Parts: sequence; C-alpha cells; structure tokens
Amino acid sequence: MSTFLRCHRDHPYRPVNWRWERARFLRDANLPKVSRRHDDKYVIKARKFLEALDACKAEVDQYALLDKQPDLYYAYELWDEPEGADLYHDRNPGRYELEARLLAGETRESVAAKLGVRVKVVEWYELLFFNVSDRIKNTSYVLNQVMGPAVHRGLTDRQYDVLWKLLGYFCGPVALDAFVTSFVNPDRPDTPEKVEDFCRDWTRSTLSMKAAIAARTMAVNSYTQGQILELFARHREIEADTDPGQARNALLANISAMMESIPWSVGSKPRRGAKALAYYESQDAAEPRAGEVLEAGSGADVPDLSEYKYPEEERRSVQ
Repeated sequence: MSTFLRCHRDHPYRPVNWRWERARFLRDANLPKVSRRHDDKYVIKARKFLEALDACKAEVDQYALLDKQPDLYYAYELWDEPEGADLYHDRNPGRYELEARLLAGETRESVAAKLGVRVKVVEWYELLFFNVSDRIKNTSYVLNQVMGPAVHRGLTDRQYDVLWKLLGYFCGPVALDAFVTSFVNPDRPDTPEKVEDFCRDWTRSTLSMKAAIAARTMAVNSYTQGQILELFARHREIEADTDPGQARNALLANISAMMESIPWSVGSKPRRGAKALAYYESQDAAEPRAGEVLEAGSGADVPDLSEYKYPEEERRSVQ
C-alpha cells in the first residue's frame, strides 16, 4: 500500500505527519483542485507553504517566507532533518523532546515554554508533523504507528527518541523531565560542605537512571536470560532489605503460616484440620508446669494437652 493512501484522517495506519505527506503529494502531482472531503485547511496551507518554499531561489527569499509565516516555518525547521542524516549523530533532540512531551499530555503552552518557542509553533508542529492529539488514548496506535517496531523487538540506549516517547506516554511529564535533563530533583549546593552530598546524590540518581535504561534496552536471548533472572532476584533481595514495609509484610506472612500449621485450636469453632482442645468449665487460662516445660524441651514424652484435667471452679458464697 502506498504511503499516500494511508495519508487520511481516518486511516487506521495513518502516519503522524499525514497532513504534510498529503500536501507533498498534491504538490508533486500538481493537482489543480483539492478534495474538500479529505483535505482540511491545514493540508491546503501546508501545500501553499511547500510551493512557496520551492519558489525560494536564495536566502533572501527564505527570509521573506519566514517573515510571512514564522510559526509554520519554525515548525518545519524543527521537523526537517538533512537528507541522509546519520541515525544518531545528526538528529535533532529538540524535535524528539517536543514529540515526547506531546505524548506525555503536556499543554502546548508548557511545551513551548520548555523549548523556548511560541505556542503557535507547537500547534503547527502537532497539526502537520506529529498529529497524535486525537488518538492519544489509542495505546496500540501509539505503540505501533508512532513509536514503531523497535518497541517490540528491542531498543538500544542510543535510541533516546523512542525512550523519551515511552517515558512520556506511560510515565508522564515529571519522569520525562528527569531523563531529558539527566537530573532527578537536583539540589544546588550553596556551601562547600554541601558539594560532597550533592556529588553523592548525583551519582546515585545517575546510576539509577542508567540502570533503568539498561533494564529496558537489555535484549532477551539465550545468552542473557540467566543474567536477567539473576539480576531480578538480586533486585528483589535489595527491595526486601531496604523496604521496612515489605519486610514487615513478609514477617506477618511467616507468622500466619506458622500459626496455621499448629495442629490444635481453641474456641467454639476450631480451625479446619486442627484438633480442638477440651472445653473446661473454668474459663481460666492454664499452662504446663515448669517441670513439664523442661521435659518437653529435652525431648521427653509429655501428655497431650487435651488430656489435662483442671479442677472445677470453686464457687464461693458472698458474705
């Protein structure tokens, strides 16, 4: 299927820049008319902008176009990458940060403030080059059409553009800020004595982020399966050591299991599978004598608790 056939608002596999690609087709085909049914005003404006850009013969002409349509021009500059650009070295981080922030659900005003551009630039970029706002809740579309197959077959740490989009879409703006800036809640030291604390916190947060990226990008194959399982087990051990709440829950679970394994029970409704102790008219508590406890501790045979007979409660008359 040709790319142009997918450049339709309702197509399930439409590319994120479907308006821009449709405008390019209309320009290349030199069609005298456009379809009012399929081509909205933004497609028409994009085609006119492309025709004006093609008509520029020198930089002075580009300056004139920039003065005439600054917001659309800057949106195009953010999106455009040189033909044959290297996959990693010639990419534009600002472009992919903008896209990740749109996936994170940030407002256009917030995105514009962080990137240092006007709000209209972000609006044009979303309309022509990264139109996802109407499908932001369609998770499968975002994963398969926006982020691409690399999400499923495995990423590398150099594919920061896809990693940022994953973080933004699933974790939100705060997590995305940390990974874009490589800082987690930085605290500026205001005295020489605090520099050491800053370095320690910075090291810990940097290593944590690198570990998170490594966990996400580590390929699963016959060589790494054992390593991944071992790392996961070690991680759970560290969690149990550092999380008092989890350790407390584990302790309570062990105590509960121990109590369930006791073969006798008390009360009018004994626990299933446990033998009920004999009922005594006296409701006083009772326990083995000290000698009997010592005998039991040394391994000697002692009578079953249910065989113990306690004297009936003496009733005393009140004078």
